[in-house]
Amino acid sequence: MAGDASSANHQMIALRYPLDGSHPITQTYEEHISRAIKEGWCWKPGPGCKTYYYPGIDWGCPSGAPVKSVAYGSVQEVRKDAKGYGWHIRLQHEAGYMTIYAHLSAIYYKPGDWVQVGAIIGLSGNTGNSTGPHLHFELRQGGIAIDPRPYFVAVSTAVFPQILPGDDVKLLAGWNLRAGPSMDSQDIGTADADVPAKVLQKQGQWVEVQLKAWV
Repeated sequence: MAGDASSANHQMIALRYPLDGSHPITQTYEEHISRAIKEGWCWKPGPGCKTYYYPGIDWGCPSGAPVKSVAYGSVQEVRKDAKGYGWHIRLQHEAGYMTIYAHLSAIYYKPGDWVQVGAIIGLSGNTGNSTGPHLHFELRQGGIAIDPRPYFVAVSTAVFPQILPGDDVKLLAGWNLRAGPSMDSQDIGTADADVPAKVLQKQGQWVEVQLKAWV
C-alpha cells in the first residue's frame, strides 16, 4: 500500500526517495538536532532565535549521482552559497511543503520551472559546507523543517495518476511499503528498482498493489 494521506490538521504529502539505489544515511534528522543542541544553535523557532539550523537527512553518495524530485512542484530557488548548502535547489509543493536538495555539483532546472515527481533535478556533489560527497535533503512545512521519514511511501497517484485496478506498474527503488492505507500502518519492506506489481484497488490517494518480488 502506498500514497498520500490526510489528517484532521493538515494534508500529508507523499514523497519518493531523492536517490535510487542503496546509499547509506550518514546523518539522520535526530542527529542533526543533537548537533544543533550541542553547538548551541537554534533548530526550531523560539525566543532569541534569529538564525536557524535546519535539520534534514544526509545520504552518503558519490559525486554525480542523479538526484530526483521527491514530489511534483515548482522550482522556487536555485542558488550557490560559498558556505552552507553550496549549489542547491528548492522546490515548492502543495499544502505549504518545500524540499531542499543541497551540496549538488549540477542543477538542471531554473526558478519557475515545474518539475514532475522522479525527474532528475541535478547531480550530487561536495559543494558548500561539506566534508565529502553527499546529498543533504530537507522537508519544510510553513518554513519549519520536519522529519521527512514518515512521508516516504511507495506507489502514489502522484506518480501514476491514471492507474486503474488491474494495471501493471513498477515500483521505485528504496520506497517503503505499508500494510494498509495509513501512515500508521506497519512498514512491511522496501522495494527494489523496477519491482513489478499489479494494482488491486485505489483508496483515495492510496494504491493497493500486489508485489511480484521483494528485496
